[in-house]
Amino acid sequence: MSIAGINPQPIACALFNELTENMISALSDSGFPGLKDYYLLSMENKHLVLIIYLKDYQWGILADSSNVKLGLLLSVIMPKARAAFIDTLES
Repeated sequence: MSIAGINPQPIACALFNELTENMISALSDSGFPGLKDYYLLSMENKHLVLIIYLKDYQWGILADSSNVKLGLLLSVIMPKARAAFIDTLES
């Protein structure tokens, strides 16, 4: 279930939740390390999807890859956003 969003896509939210659960199972069953903070999908038409994994929550972001500085997104913005979300859960 989506709890907030800009241009929310309920079907996409449900499918990405299922995809994440399947990925967690596949990683576990194959002996690979588990999912940590996020996964990233490169898609057609210069789109990318970043799913920030927070155990009980997921945060999905759809972006135009030609307008995103990927290094900045993954090394600065995403960790800060993730930490801020976790802080709100703990307060």
